[in-house]
This record gives sequence, C-alpha cells and structure tokens, in this order.
Amino acid sequence: MIAFFFKIFHYSKFYNLLLPFIIAVFYVFCACKSSGYLQEDEHYQIIEFANYKLGLVTENKLAWEFEAQVRSGFQPFICYVIFKVANLFGVNDGYDRAFLLRAITGLLSIYVITAFISSYKKYIAPSLKGIFVIISFLLWFLPYLNIRFTSENLSGLMVILSLSIFEKAGYGEDRKLTFVTGLALGGAALFRYQIMLAIAGLVFWLLFVKKTKHVKILNLFAGIISMLLLGILIDHWLYNEWTITALNYFDANIIKGVASNFGTEPFYQYLVYVVRAPGVLGIFILASFIFVVCFYPKNLIVWMCVPFLFVHSIIPHKELRFLFPLINLCPFILIIAYQKAIHLLYKNSYNKKLKLGFTVLVGCAFLVINMSGLYAISTTSAASGKFSIADYIHHRYNKEHIEIIVVGGAFPFIDWGTIQNSYYSSKGYHIDRAVNIWQQGIFNRNNELNKKQILLIKANEVAGPKELEYLRSLGFKKVYQNIPELTLFIYNFYNPDLKAQQTYLFEKKLEYSTRQ
Repeated sequence: MIAFFFKIFHYSKFYNLLLPFIIAVFYVFCACKSSGYLQEDEHYQIIEFANYKLGLVTENKLAWEFEAQVRSGFQPFICYVIFKVANLFGVNDGYDRAFLLRAITGLLSIYVITAFISSYKKYIAPSLKGIFVIISFLLWFLPYLNIRFTSENLSGLMVILSLSIFEKAGYGEDRKLTFVTGLALGGAALFRYQIMLAIAGLVFWLLFVKKTKHVKILNLFAGIISMLLLGILIDHWLYNEWTITALNYFDANIIKGVASNFGTEPFYQYLVYVVRAPGVLGIFILASFIFVVCFYPKNLIVWMCVPFLFVHSIIPHKELRFLFPLINLCPFILIIAYQKAIHLLYKNSYNKKLKLGFTVLVGCAFLVINMSGLYAISTTSAASGKFSIADYIHHRYNKEHIEIIVVGGAFPFIDWGTIQNSYYSSKGYHIDRAVNIWQQGIFNRNNELNKKQILLIKANEVAGPKELEYLRSLGFKKVYQNIPELTLFIYNFYNPDLKAQQTYLFEKKLEYSTRQ
C-alpha cells in the first residue's frame, strides 16, 4: 500500500515540480523560525569575522580563533560577499542578514540533495525510491540542520555534492568531472578541515578497492589542491598576512590540545550521541550503519565514514555537531540497510501478508515519529527556542519605548562582554531584573520611565492560576511564548529537559503609550 502510494507520485510531475517547491517553502519557513545560532562558532567565527572585514567590529573584539589564525577565511568570505550584496538591497538588520544566510543555505542544500538523489537512486529498490526521495529532504532533523550556515553543514553538503559528481564521473573516468569532484572536496575541507579524514578514506578506496590508476587520481588531487591554494589566498584577505590556517588549526587543537580545554569525553561518546540525539530514530540509524558496514564493507561511503568516525572518537574533545558533516548520508544508509534486511528476512518466505504487514507497521510508525519531529523543529528557534524571544522583541518593539522586566533566568539576550556580539546582545534596551513576580516595586517604575512594560518569565515560574490572575490584575497579557504547547509535548519524547526553555512574554499596554 505504501509502495503503491509512492508509485502514484513517481509517475506524476510531483517529484519534478511540486515536491521541490513544497520543500523549498518549508526550508525557508524553518530558516525564518530558526533564529539565532545553534552553536557559538556559527556566529562568532563566521558572521563576526565577516563583520570585521566590513568594518563593523574591531579586531580586539573577535574570538581567540582570529588571533590564533585557525579559522579558514573561506566561509567568512562567502558571508562577507552575501552581506555586501544585501547592503545593495537595503538589508542591514542583523537578524534579517542571519535569516538570509540560513535561507540561502537551505536552498543550496535542496540543490545538493537533489543531485545526490539523482546519482544514487539507482542503488535503491524501485518500491523504496519514493521514500528515499522524501526522507532525503525531510528526515525530521535534516531541515533543522540543512538551513544552518555552519562549517559542519556546508562541509557535509560539499561532500555529498562531490559524491554525486564523482558517481557521474565514473570514479575517475571523466577527467573534467573528476577535477570538479576535487574542487568540491577541497571546498569541503576549507569549510571544515576535519573532513580531510573522509577524503583520505575516498582516496584509499580508489587505491585499494577500485584499484584506480594513479594518473586518474591526479585529476582529483588537482581539484583539491586548487581549492586549498585558493583558501590560502582568502586567508591572506582575512588575516592581512600569509598563513596556512590548516596547519595552525592542527597545531593548536591537536598538538597543543586547546580543544580539550572545552571538555573531554570517552571514546564511545559519539555512540551515545547517535542513539540519543535523533530521538527514537537514533538506534535505527546506528543499527543501519553497522549493518551497512558489515554487508557492504567495500562501499565508498563506508570507507569515507569509518576513518572520520574513528579518528574523531579517539580525539578527547567531542561534540554532537562534529558528526553533522555526515548527517545527509543517513537517509541513504537507512534505506540501503532496510532493503537488505527485508531481502534477508523474506528471501525464502512465502508469507507475503506478513511482509506487507511488517512494512506497513514500520512505515506508519516512522511517519508518526518523523512528522512529529518536523513539526517540533519548524516551530522553534535555534537552541530549542533560546533566541526567538529576543528576535520577537527586536522585530515587534522599538527598544527606546519599552522597559523589559526579566524574572529569574528568562534573560533572552547574549551578553558575554569579552567578544563582539553584533546581533543578540541587550545593548540599547532598558532592563530590570526581578527574583520573582512578587518582588515589591518592580512593576511601579513605568510611570517614571513612560515606557511600555514587557515581562519575560519562564513557564515553570508561573505555577498556576494565582500567578496569572496577579499578572492580569496588573494589566499584563501574554502575547508570545517561544515554544508552542504541542511542540513542548513532543519534546517530552525526545528530551524532557527542553521544557525548562519555555519562556512567556507578557505585555502591559498603557493608556498613554500612544504619546510615545
């Protein structure tokens, strides 16, 4: 039944016209909702570096990575160019610029994933091709990650683009396409140097599995080296002196162990990440990867993933985001493992009803889990709603006309103080802090300031009707919350701790506010 459903769409124009449009709209919508950054490097080592070259940030306000010259200038340069073009169209607001980066990245990811599907769908059983297409774009966590203008995401996109081109190049047979493959791989390395581990796996696969002639591999190396040389020129643009950031990065984080200062984890930590982070699907992703490694040990993707994962596992400092360059390979691995498992389970079975029932059960369970995840990630900002309150205040209110009262830990801005934060700081806002809503005098300052009051409070601080009635008696009305109730319910099945992130925004409308 499921196969029949997808077969109907397969013979229509759905895949060619309607599906890409729907996905593009959804990705842009996610880019709009997912304000802020997922991890600090996304902002401080890319956007602020670009702002520095635009003359908006002084060098002494940049992250330590700038002085150490460990960040490739490639991605900050792309950011710089996008901001320059945005200026021509009058897009100068920091929040809007960050959205523009996410939207462009999302549309790029759709193009790259489409290319990957085109090259690799021949390895998928006809009855599963429709599902492969859908989950390649809409496996629940992919839109959330594919819109991020991060080194991990863009490096991963370049990897699957290079796999797509290399497949069409006949793995070295077409010299021009092989060179272009090298350019894509070189770009992946400039976005994130760690991806060189996967590139090494590709080269070893060519030598020992494919047994490709060395002269054909030279075309690949020519493309990679060309991009790396371009990277050195761009690094000179960023740092105003000649430097090789790849060597600087290796020296700082591997030889000197600077990365370990940010925490160390056991060698098996990535197994924990894979199982826990995607929710219920985590165990299936891990099992599928192990299954593929066992049954397809000569597969190119296996040869690229294994060294990448192994070396990352023995490096003490580990973060979930370090796995993101491989994230878009998950749909292919899941489908390949599933179709192999079905073949092994039912190759000698004549019970077609049992096979169909199992397929329908798995399909329905996956649909519920995946749709729930898609809804959750499309209704909250980055870092589980952390930034949406600041974004809402920024776009809705004039900061000169409001007083923000922050109760407890509901502070929505980022005020590190040591490095420049051009977008998400509280600079320019009048902010008062309160221990709780019962604090004497906290709501009586408005007559003096002649400003509209905005109250921010964590949901768990509003214990019940008594607090709500008290706020209503003071003239406050809830106008926004960063995490919708249904999303919060879904989060309970993925990570119940996220409930602590829910924040309410109350607004007190004044009779004399029109004079402002």
